[in-house]
Amino acid sequence: MSETFTIHLDEGKTEFRPGETISGTITWYTPPSAESIVLRLYWFTSGRGTQDIGVVQKRTWPASFTGSAGCERFAFVLPDEPYSFSGTYISLTWALKIIALPNEESFKKDFVVSPTGKEIGLDNIRNAVNVSWYQKIWE
Repeated sequence: MSETFTIHLDEGKTEFRPGETISGTITWYTPPSAESIVLRLYWFTSGRGTQDIGVVQKRTWPASFTGSAGCERFAFVLPDEPYSFSGTYISLTWALKIIALPNEESFKKDFVVSPTGKEIGLDNIRNAVNVSWYQKIWE
């Protein structure tokens, strides 16, 4: 964990459904060169292929003076999609990232967004589809 930044989610919650509000508190101690603090709500892919990133919302606070400390509440309403998923070749993860600009020192906290509040396992879906397809052949 970063000694410069912290992100605390209300009730320690890390699993959400689309349309829910993610809220909490960020704290920071800015480095001498920081001009502003930015909190980004975004998703990103990882795995094979090109990484995709989508910044959904952000909030910005000025770093009022060199070496300033701060603590702020935040709240974002989560969009309807994309869902968090994990597969053999690619995964999609949601995160909050606090960044000191312009030097871009940062800290990230991952969380899940899906209709069930649990990460979707693509391998489980593929297996379920294959089983139902196989059953239809023999009916």
